[in-house]
Amino acid sequence: MSAEELQEGFLWMYREFYSWRRIRDRLPEAREQWAAYLLFNVLYRKLGAAVSLVGKLGAMGLLARTARALSYPGVAVDKHEPLTMQNQTVCCGS
Repeated sequence: MSAEELQEGFLWMYREFYSWRRIRDRLPEAREQWAAYLLFNVLYRKLGAAVSLVGKLGAMGLLARTARALSYPGVAVDKHEPLTMQNQTVCCGS
């Protein structure tokens, strides 16, 4: 397999896996998980260039806090609290 064939296969798989139909088909059964699932799949996978631009503009902390608040309603989100994932800081508010 050539490098070009491998790249084309990867791009095809990525487009298939993150197609709107596949995202819908993989929706978690528990509705309370939908917000986090959809935010990740839509913002990160479908709108990655726009999210990257938000990061370059210095607003990634705001986007992360907003996504966290939408994904986990009722959980307080402190502007100065680092956002963590499995005990690793992934984004800090400024």
